[in-house]
Amino acid sequence: MCRRTNPARGATSPARIVWPWPPDLRIRKVGVAEDWQRRGIASELVRRPVSRARARRCGDVWLMTETGNTVARWLYRHLDAKEDAEVVLYVWEAADPLVGE
Repeated sequence: MCRRTNPARGATSPARIVWPWPPDLRIRKVGVAEDWQRRGIASELVRRPVSRARARRCGDVWLMTETGNTVARWLYRHLDAKEDAEVVLYVWEAADPLVGE
């Protein structure tokens, strides 16, 4: 499931994750072109998939951002998201070989 607005203004990429229990929705990217920022576009890009997920009775809706991205963190808190200090993110660089390869 991918929803986009005008790519020159902003885009988001929600992905539905199906488990044996209610599916979660992960919002992978939220971005708004610099000339279009501060107009409520990012809020709407998050609000719409969250509303759809609730209507479809998904489990959780989640997304990640960098700790230093204060603008995004403010936006998500403003939209009533809760920061989860219990989550640990692991990243593999695609160009780096795995141990044992």
